[in-house]
Amino acid sequence: MDKRFKWTDEMLCAAALLFDTRTAFKKGNNKAYRAAQSRGILDKVCASIKPQYTYWTDEMIAEEADKYQTRTEFAKNSSSAYSIAHSRNIIDKVCQHMKPLMLTWSDEMLFAAAVEFKTRSEFRSKNNKAYQIAVKRGIIDKVCAHMDYQITYWTDEMLVCAAKNYSTRGEFQKGSIKAYNVAHNRWLLNIICSHMKNPPLMTEWTNEMIFEAATKYNTRWEFQKGDQAAYFAAFRRGIVDQICINMERGVTGFNPDEPGSVYVVALDSITKSYIGFGISNDSKYRLNQHVLNASKHGFSLAVLKVVEFENGKDAADLELKLKRNLPIVDTGLAGFRTEAVLASDHNKLEDMLYDNSI
Repeated sequence: MDKRFKWTDEMLCAAALLFDTRTAFKKGNNKAYRAAQSRGILDKVCASIKPQYTYWTDEMIAEEADKYQTRTEFAKNSSSAYSIAHSRNIIDKVCQHMKPLMLTWSDEMLFAAAVEFKTRSEFRSKNNKAYQIAVKRGIIDKVCAHMDYQITYWTDEMLVCAAKNYSTRGEFQKGSIKAYNVAHNRWLLNIICSHMKNPPLMTEWTNEMIFEAATKYNTRWEFQKGDQAAYFAAFRRGIVDQICINMERGVTGFNPDEPGSVYVVALDSITKSYIGFGISNDSKYRLNQHVLNASKHGFSLAVLKVVEFENGKDAADLELKLKRNLPIVDTGLAGFRTEAVLASDHNKLEDMLYDNSI
């Protein structure tokens, strides 16, 4: 991924000097304009621009509104007239010729939208607007009743049948991750994978063995990368803090001096839907941990986005920004106690990710 362009305050001031008005600045260099706006220095950056004030009469506003077919176009191209129309409560009058700004979804429309998809994840990713409205109205289970179940209770017999479709554990994990994870949690992998080629032996980790493995490393990050099996055994038993008490520790084992990423996931149970986020130097491994933990507590987890950073500190700064500015909720899941929002706030999170990319 290309390194993200970073605007300094001096660069923003220089960019603004090329324009005579704020409107021209916004249209001519929208990225610089939004970067200054998000930092709260827009007035400072635009100090060289002479303010131009227009007194909008109702007739002038109506004439301006006639140029546009939708409220979105009106607000985007003539924000001052649009804002004044709102403040004078004449927005409906001057926009009566326009197409509706927002589609009003009836329950029937939501059902029709959902019918096009086979799973909730597909519904959410390809028609997020309809999905979120169904969640808000509390009818998501009804409109998705025809879909494949996201949460399947795997019997031991079902796991055996699933495993028989594969010749190696790697193929099994890649082709049926949910069945693989359930079998792993029940300690059934050795049994149901006995027909596979060269099945790896599973080490029965004792606490003493885990302690001994951990002594080879100076930090949690080194331990996690150097001996994933021992680290995961400690994680599963809830003794990571005890094992790593004498190690140097960054924030949640994250090394800001290494490349990192911010990930966004959807967490769904039968009754609740959340959007979670987090940071990691190894997002693939970290997300696998989250999948295992979520399944233990009746949640399905779908990865929505992974944003890579060459500098891990940038990832940590973005996570802190999300925590400070979003309506955080506690999901009850480890790793998402202070790193999640309601599914209905997904767009707010996406907007912040977009602002950060400017």
